[in-house]
Amino acid sequence: MPHVSSVFFWTVQWVAVDEQQDALRGWVDGRQLRLLYRASCDGSRYEDLLRCVGDAGPLLFVIRKDDYVFGGYMGDGLKLPEDPRGFDTYSCDLWHFSLAGHFDRPTKIKLLRTWEKRVTVAGPEGNPPLKCGGNVRLCIARLFLGTLSLAGGANDSPGDDVLSCRHWVDNRDVAAGYRGSRAERGGADNDGAAYFGGKWRFQADDVHVLSLSQ
Repeated sequence: MPHVSSVFFWTVQWVAVDEQQDALRGWVDGRQLRLLYRASCDGSRYEDLLRCVGDAGPLLFVIRKDDYVFGGYMGDGLKLPEDPRGFDTYSCDLWHFSLAGHFDRPTKIKLLRTWEKRVTVAGPEGNPPLKCGGNVRLCIARLFLGTLSLAGGANDSPGDDVLSCRHWVDNRDVAAGYRGSRAERGGADNDGAAYFGGKWRFQADDVHVLSLSQ
């Protein structure tokens, strides 16, 4: 598979394509990035993502919603449970990032609390527990893909569409200069958290998954 090119990156009015590329490569110490999965080309079902990504890792998940481009990094691959109806939860290096739409420049978001640095991966027929934010397929800290809330599902099963997402960044983790959407401060839900997708629950325009060279 060829090295990922600038075709992957989206040009928006306030950030150049080269700046997005340079930021990502800097955050991963210049390691080569390879595009494994693109929902708009490979299919948006959870099984499509699993098929394309396989056991590759570490991984970058990049989400596009309108003019927002953001995502998360996990320092491991997707570890599927032995039971296809089960799930697996494990810790690894995790951080989130914004490439466009939230700050004046691409910005890395460090997760300050150890308990947040966890990934939960459902089997092809699985359903992670409520402690992972509800019925979803994949949790990367506070980035959830394949949620029930938008995609639906029988018997409270998670949605099979990975474009159905939830995402927020704790108010204490948000870098200075953030100009995007937030939860209401002092409210019952998420208390001032940053909504990189414009709101807590959203339908992404596209999802990319990239691997890093070892």
